[in-house]
Amino acid sequence: MCYRISTENLLSFGIPSITRLLRKEGYSLHSLDSRLRPDSQDRVEIPSYTWTRTNSWTGERKVLGEVCIRIRKGLGGLCLEVEYSVRKEGRPWDKMCLRYDLVRRESNLKPGTFRYYFRDPYSQEEKLCSKLYLLPELGEFVPRSVLQSYGVLYGQQRRGKKERFLSGGKRPPKPEELRYRKRHYRGRETPFWRRYLELCEEEDYRWGLALVGENWTPDLGSPEIAQELRTEYRRLCGRKSSTRREKVPEIG
Repeated sequence: MCYRISTENLLSFGIPSITRLLRKEGYSLHSLDSRLRPDSQDRVEIPSYTWTRTNSWTGERKVLGEVCIRIRKGLGGLCLEVEYSVRKEGRPWDKMCLRYDLVRRESNLKPGTFRYYFRDPYSQEEKLCSKLYLLPELGEFVPRSVLQSYGVLYGQQRRGKKERFLSGGKRPPKPEELRYRKRHYRGRETPFWRRYLELCEEEDYRWGLALVGENWTPDLGSPEIAQELRTEYRRLCGRKSSTRREKVPEIG
């Protein structure tokens, strides 16, 4: 099955997020590895938390699901019991509970210290990963290698060079999102507005370069400057610029 959804839009959790949550409770994976007894009822539960997605410009936060993680120790080392539910169209899914084993490896950067990874449950070899993604088709958290086999890629991976150039990077906010934003505060330009102007300038440059590179507009400046712009456009897009004039696409 091939998904149109991108990797960055899937719910996920990883070792760094678990480490941060444990730190708030005064624990670490290494301390739990030493403290918990193998195959016993000893376990540590991380307080339930919610998955949220926040609009970077408006600040609106939307709750997508919730998860509870319990850590215990088996004969092979630490393992996670993950209980989660995902909300879809206002209705929660039935709760699921899955188990994932952790593997400890000595750090290459700081000898004597250790890092923890997930053992890939879908690989016959002992492959490791540090982040898992919820794949709706399976209803389980899987590593990126499994996502790729289902056709789930990062949004940028499905785009050609030209499309990545024209739509790449962060876009400036829409006019309606600027309504309550301040341009200046106490006589100084706000960081938000300065960043907004930078994004507008970057977007104008990309589209201006495309207009010349695709011959959608008469040459700007001298023929030498126009040729330099076309050369830069070919370098960034990996293709020859068009030699015929086409209809200018609508921008925005």
